Amino acid sequence: MLEFNIEAMSTARAAACVTEAVYSVDPRAVLQIDLEGREVRVASTQANARFVAALEAAGYRPLE
Repeated sequence: MLEFNIEAMSTARAAACVTEAVYSVDPRAVLQIDLEGREVRVASTQANARFVAALEAAGYRPLE
């Protein structure tokens, strides 16, 4: 499972944008969002770098 900490994700709208970004990489991904903790967990066979690129393109850069 991939884990991302996204400080800019603080609203339901931000979570929706993050969800859309994740599903743009893998529509079959299993996604868990902890809005309060600003964490995203993704179960997918796709590479971590693809999700990072999609999240950054959506304006939600994960912390290193």
